[in-house]
Amino acid sequence: MIAQLVICLFVCGFVSFTNVEAAGCSISLNSDLSDPQPLYLKPDNTLTGNDAFIEPIDDVGTVNFKANEKLTISCPGGKIKLLGVATTKTLSTASCAQGTNFKIEGKTVPLVNITCSKQAEQILRYTGNSCGNADYFKEIEMGFNLDDTRFYTQINVCFDDELQDSPYAVFDMTPSIGGYQANYPRPNFKEAGFYNLGKTKLDDLYQRAKQRTTINKQLGLADTDNKYIHATNDYYLARGHLAAKTDFLYGSQQRLTFNFVNAAPQWQTLNAGNWLRLEDSVRNFASKNALDLLVYTGTDGTLTLPHAETGEETAVYLYSEDFQAIPVPELFWKVVYHPASKSGVAFIAVNNPYADNYEPICTDICDQVTWPTWDPSNQKSGFGYCCDVNEFRTLVQTLPDFEVKSVLNG
Repeated sequence: MIAQLVICLFVCGFVSFTNVEAAGCSISLNSDLSDPQPLYLKPDNTLTGNDAFIEPIDDVGTVNFKANEKLTISCPGGKIKLLGVATTKTLSTASCAQGTNFKIEGKTVPLVNITCSKQAEQILRYTGNSCGNADYFKEIEMGFNLDDTRFYTQINVCFDDELQDSPYAVFDMTPSIGGYQANYPRPNFKEAGFYNLGKTKLDDLYQRAKQRTTINKQLGLADTDNKYIHATNDYYLARGHLAAKTDFLYGSQQRLTFNFVNAAPQWQTLNAGNWLRLEDSVRNFASKNALDLLVYTGTDGTLTLPHAETGEETAVYLYSEDFQAIPVPELFWKVVYHPASKSGVAFIAVNNPYADNYEPICTDICDQVTWPTWDPSNQKSGFGYCCDVNEFRTLVQTLPDFEVKSVLNG
């Protein structure tokens, strides 16, 4: 009997132990993370950019860990907090205990209670490189600095110092983007020191009343005239993201997109219409087909509207004081590229809800691209069309050079 009891205790104990080991950890990006949010990184120090972040396995944001599997917790510019108490560490290794609990700094803590003393510090800096096929365009990298040797670039922006706008931004879209952290709060946009507008703040320029005054003055209209910038509806200029908030998995990454160098004046009718549908389509396409994509998003030309007195088509700028800057783009474009297959497609949206028609700058190939769910023939939502990338590049020469052999379709 004693021998049987010993055997039972050993076997039962072993079974219980293996069950714990097999259980591991499972967390949700939408319920098990708190704020201020750390960076949740793979323990492989050789990874960079989006590849360095822990990725969900499904479209609802589930991340699974084996028992004792490790991840790196980082609070750039701040300190790691455990159960509300700050540690002395900005970087630490955590390992899966069980469920949503992780071992870190000698404690076992639910992941939701591993936070930072402040929001992850964003770094925006010139790389010293030119971009956009012009020496006067300067490249800015946006990301997080973990230590003196590791900078995790999330977005690269090409910036025009003269017009104070961004011809394009580019980032790597991960195949796991379907599981992004949804409903993360939208922070305020930041200038980050790249603009030279005297005492004028960019955030003020985007205020609806200021837009109306600025644009009406350029077009010979009274300050209060609602012809273009309406008082209450969605005919106004939004801060149009280039790399969108939900093009990134975590709230910490999403916050980085709220910098003015990653935005341009975009009519809200387009912003909440076909452009939003196009952004959703790109994410869904990457997720459904498990594709790692490079996404370039930019602007081209300057919108013109007729002057009230002369009827002459007049270029419109968001800033028009002692000089003109921050042009309202004529077009927004997005080039989606799959490096592995060297296939890509360019999407163009007309940034003018008052245009009755448009003249495509290239041959429309939307009949060859079946996966977007936008409605490019809808005037209010924004006219749009599709282009072969190689043809598009001959017309919009700011797009960097890379080999494209075929149209990206699925």
